[in-house]
Amino acid sequence: MGDGLEYLLSPNEFARLRGVGPFGARRIGHLVCAGMASALSMLPLAASIDAALSADFGQPQAGVPASVPTPLDSGWIATLKVTTDLLPDWEGAKSYSFLAYPSVSLRRADARDWSAPDDGLDFSIYDASGFSIGPVARYELGRYRSDDPRALFGIHDVPWSIEAGGFAEFWPIPNTFRARIEIRHGIAAGNGFVADAAADYLLHFGPATFALGPRLSLGDRDFMRTQFGVTLTDSLQNGAVTPFKPDGGLKSAGVATSVTYEFSKEWSAVVDGGYDRLVADAAKSPLVKKLGSPDQFRVGLTVNYSFGLSGL
Repeated sequence: MGDGLEYLLSPNEFARLRGVGPFGARRIGHLVCAGMASALSMLPLAASIDAALSADFGQPQAGVPASVPTPLDSGWIATLKVTTDLLPDWEGAKSYSFLAYPSVSLRRADARDWSAPDDGLDFSIYDASGFSIGPVARYELGRYRSDDPRALFGIHDVPWSIEAGGFAEFWPIPNTFRARIEIRHGIAAGNGFVADAAADYLLHFGPATFALGPRLSLGDRDFMRTQFGVTLTDSLQNGAVTPFKPDGGLKSAGVATSVTYEFSKEWSAVVDGGYDRLVADAAKSPLVKKLGSPDQFRVGLTVNYSFGLSGL
């Protein structure tokens, strides 16, 4: 997310985490939360060390500038992240599981440093006057019978996929209001186009940044039939659903919010949440009406540690 590159777990590792089930997911969540708690517990110690260093070396001297640039003020910045999410087991599901994963991002120090937690992974190739464009990618979790064995009995799996495409973003009010659109296409065969539109209004309170804004998502016919279609075989094997072939169009509408708190230039944390309402043919799908729910919620927590990379 943001103006950089990001590496998550490999798709196969990510898919395995996604299919561990509620019990395994809770164990992963507990381990990651414990790791985050340990990291957060070190913050007071880090602050004490910083204060001590400032007391000994931080006083301005004659002929020495009062403000000395840090490694985070220029060059490239790497950010290590640990994220835990509570989200639906599959798009349209009414059951939820925890998902925990580490990641690392890389961005220029002079690039924008705020992005929404639900942005795709992007990199700006043009950035001027508040307008930026570039490539973007997102990992699509897919849908597996193991995610919800009872509800999805007999329903075909939708394999995980990488969705690649482009994004455009505009800040009509710098650091306060932005509009963004992503258009992506799944790399795997049979996947279609999906477009996500977002707007965010930011409020800054010292080290905290609050963001809130609407979300819209659309999919073409191939995308909608892959995610929400029901084949005759699915219907016969499951018994609770009837065949369904959705058309392309609006998929969901909702809202997203987040609070980012910067403990220091190095440490920050993000709490985010969102709600999407499946609409049109997505909501009419028997997978949603009979087996799932059109109301989709998500909650997440991310802890970040940033450091400068010299020599790049």
